[in-house]
Amino acid sequence: LLFGGTHPDTGRYYSNYNFDGHGTGATAAKDGNDGEITRHSNCRNTPIEVFEHRYPLLTLRYGLARDSGGAGRHRGGLSTERIMRVTAPEITFSALFDRCKLAAPGLFGGQEGGRTELMVKRRGEAEFRSFPEVFGVKSPTKFTNVVLHRGDELYYRTPGGAGFGPPSERDPALIAEDVREGYISAAAAERDYGFKNGSGS
Repeated sequence: LLFGGTHPDTGRYYSNYNFDGHGTGATAAKDGNDGEITRHSNCRNTPIEVFEHRYPLLTLRYGLARDSGGAGRHRGGLSTERIMRVTAPEITFSALFDRCKLAAPGLFGGQEGGRTELMVKRRGEAEFRSFPEVFGVKSPTKFTNVVLHRGDELYYRTPGGAGFGPPSERDPALIAEDVREGYISAAAAERDYGFKNGSGS
């Protein structure tokens, strides 16, 4: 995600080439990593307080995206999701996200990872909508020079990692822990693993 403009507090121009972590694929040995920036390993997770001090964007939500890792003997890593509200008169955005249409494929019976999503909610509207619907761009996750204004909100979720091995072979204790920690929902545990009411099928 790329964005820039003139900061309303300082009058100075700013720009940011922002990377958020995504889920990595599970392996034969372990679950995938959650929220990892793999292509640019020197890019760290910027604290929200620092981010908001430097840029006119208010973070409304930021964390791991539940159910975004593919089910498997080893679960795919969770992606991240973020909601930000524009606090400047305007900010110009561009985006270059992958894995919107084609999810990361699972291996040896593992399920695919979660897909990327990028949405916008205009000020005064109740629902998030896609960028093609709102701005007429051709791609929902690849576009340039779209201007958002004060009060508009941006939601995006990065892609999740795929699972490795059949979900039926996952340790029930790990499934229970994933549900308890909020990594997967109870509904997904039952749907993908046959795990219900504290026990496996």
